[in-house]
Amino acid sequence: MMSSRANQYRVKDEVVLPAGLPSWITGPLVEQTIRVWQPFYSQTLIPRDAIEILLSTDSIINALSEGSSCRRNDS
Repeated sequence: MMSSRANQYRVKDEVVLPAGLPSWITGPLVEQTIRVWQPFYSQTLIPRDAIEILLSTDSIINALSEGSSCRRNDS
């Protein structure tokens, strides 16, 4: 049985996404993120948690990719 915290983010088993998210964040991606990350959390993850994970991961990837073009020249 799902907690009421999780139910408030579902309508007929579809994830309800808040407005203003990047277009690459989709309901199926949020659901998959919950399935992948849930084993690492003791509390039940909800779509809002998955969205935070996705946005944080995107920020890390962007920072790393920007940093890779800034190579030091030690010569």
